[in-house]
Formats: sequence, C-alpha cells, structure tokens
Amino acid sequence: MFFPNEAGIARNKPASPAEWQIMAQKRLNKNLVVALSLATFAGIFVLSVLMIRQLQQNDPKYFVELAERAAAEGQWKQAALFYGQAWDRSGDHSYLVPVGEMLLNEGEVGQAREAWNQALVHQPGLIAAHEKRIQLLLDMAELYGRTEHWSAVSDTAAAMISADVPKSPEQEAFALHARGLALVNLTIRDEHNAERGLADLEKAAELAPRVARYAIDVAAEYERQRRPGDAETLCRSLLERFAEPGPSGSEARLALAGFLARKQEFDQAESMFQESVAFAGDDAKA
Repeated sequence: MFFPNEAGIARNKPASPAEWQIMAQKRLNKNLVVALSLATFAGIFVLSVLMIRQLQQNDPKYFVELAERAAAEGQWKQAALFYGQAWDRSGDHSYLVPVGEMLLNEGEVGQAREAWNQALVHQPGLIAAHEKRIQLLLDMAELYGRTEHWSAVSDTAAAMISADVPKSPEQEAFALHARGLALVNLTIRDEHNAERGLADLEKAAELAPRVARYAIDVAAEYERQRRPGDAETLCRSLLERFAEPGPSGSEARLALAGFLARKQEFDQAESMFQESVAFAGDDAKA
C-alpha cells in the first residue's frame, strides 16, 4: 500500500506521528492564511463603504437630493432640515433660500422669514433671498393692509435695490414695483410718498414691459391721483401690447373693464369683461 507524502509523492510506508503533525500544521497554516485574507478583504470592503457614506454625508448634494425627495412627498419640515444640512456642510448661504420656502409651505411664516434674513446677514447680495422676503411681506401687506406691513415692504425692497450686485431688469423691476406699491400706501406718513411711489411704479413698468401687472398698477395710481385720462390711455394701450389670449391679455382687459365700470360706462365694461373671460380660456373655468 502506498502512502502519499505532503508533496503528493507515493511512499511505501505510513507517515510517522511527527510527520502527520507537520502535515496537519501546514494545512492549518494554509487555512489560516485563507481566512486572514478573507477577513482582510471584508474589512477593506466595510471600510470602503463607511468612507463612501462619510463622503456622501459631507457632500451637500447628498442632502439636497434627500430634501428634494422629501419635498416631492410634501414633507416640508423634513425637506427644510435636509436643506439646512446642505447649508451646514457647505457654508453656502443660498441653501437657506429653499429652507425658508419649505418652512413657508409648512406654515411657519416667521421661521421662513428668519431663514431669509439670516441668509442676507451673511450674504447681502443674495437676490433670491431678497425676492422671497419681499414677496412674503408684500402678500402680508396686501392681505392685511396695515401700515407696518407696507413699511416693511418698503424697507426690504429698498435693501434689494441698493444691493451692490448685478441685477437683471426683471429683478430690478420687481423690487421697484414692490417699493412703489408700499410708498403709495404710506402717504399717511408722508404726502410726497405718492409721487415717489408712482415714479417707482413707472420705472418698474418700463423695465419689464411684458409684465401686465406693473402697468396696470401704474394706471390704478393715475386714477387714484385723479388722472383718469392717463389711466384710460394706458389701459387701452395694454390691449394692443397683450393682444394674444392668455393670463396677461385677460388681466389687461379686466383692468379696463373695472375702470369703465367706475366711470359708469357699464355696457363697455360688460363687453370688456366678457373679452377678459374669453382671453383667460381654461384659467377662467378653473
């Protein structure tokens, strides 16, 4: 009977106990090496996963993606927290703009305003934060009509206008229009605010001629300042400027209908109102 040695070579006599011990030790060493290699590989794999997760958690884009998913599901507060994490990781104050948006969607008006205020403390030229803050205050002023709200609109709009950063004509017009509305609603504090406000409104309409609301507000102020001829001329000019059906064309015709009704020209007002409805199309049905 042949007995193989460790090298696989046949031999005529059985191995001694010492030889068996040596062969067993060699097999054990091989198994140990394999086990250690597998353990090392597993450790490196786990470490790599942990490093990737750590890198992800330091990347603001990771939290932006989480925020966008949360927002898509209507989880506004969670989305605000994720945008806040993006800001915390990056130091980019522009992330505070969507933080405020999410909080506003959640109904946290004060916290939303505070988020935009904080952004502007660190980055006074952040136009997106200026715009969000002005729009919020403008909505509140138009809703409640209080002097303190209009005063806040005037101040925040002035801050955007004076911000020493490049602004598009549309952005400049937005701020001027807001300040103009505020000033004409603050004549109780200073009678000259009516003149200043009208100048802002006219400039806004000039900078953004495709925004019907700006020109309509100029016409409304003409009428309030007892310039009905100028108001009607401007309203009628908008019919040509916004000759195509759509929201702007409908808004322009509705403004003229209201003006004619106040002049007690009811037949023309009714005709213009019907035209406004026709221009609105599906929007009017909604």
